[in-house]
Amino acid sequence: MVSGTNITGFNGGALSWALADGVVELALHRPPENELSEETWNELEQFVDALARLESQASVLIAR
Repeated sequence: MVSGTNITGFNGGALSWALADGVVELALHRPPENELSEETWNELEQFVDALARLESQASVLIAR
């Protein structure tokens, strides 16, 4: 996890996410179908855990 003044995030093999200025952006990295592999599920679990800790800082979630 990378932390800075305005940004916190994660960059994994199947997805990445970042929090900046109250917006969380979740990006899947398995085009074109964005397969939900075991790696993806593990990284989604990490995202859900992090989102629970960051929800007071975020007001928008964008998934792409």
